[in-house]
Amino acid sequence: RSLCKDIANALGYPGCMKELIRTRNGKFSIENASTLEQIKEEKFHFISMLDALGDAYPMIEDEKIALKAKNGCKIALCDVEEYLHGEKCFAIKKNNQLLAIYEFVDGVFRAVRVWN
Repeated sequence: RSLCKDIANALGYPGCMKELIRTRNGKFSIENASTLEQIKEEKFHFISMLDALGDAYPMIEDEKIALKAKNGCKIALCDVEEYLHGEKCFAIKKNNQLLAIYEFVDGVFRAVRVWN
């Protein structure tokens, strides 16, 4: 899309993209995708949410933080700042399972989503 916009701007005309095929998005690629037929025939594999997130969020694995998350509690910056490098979101895992995603809102980290 950016390339189309750049070419149109350089030519001094409005531009329109007719088609876009995304072949890669992060660690996902079209080569590893399943077709609808494969899904109908149950010839596909699931990936865990933890694997899907990859490096999108800092990942915290701490028993006390996990307990707070499991109960949907707010988490103070001072409780997690050692794990973060200025990021405003993080994920919590326990036993190699995604437990929660938190984001910084109004001076505290709040649960965006918790899986029990």
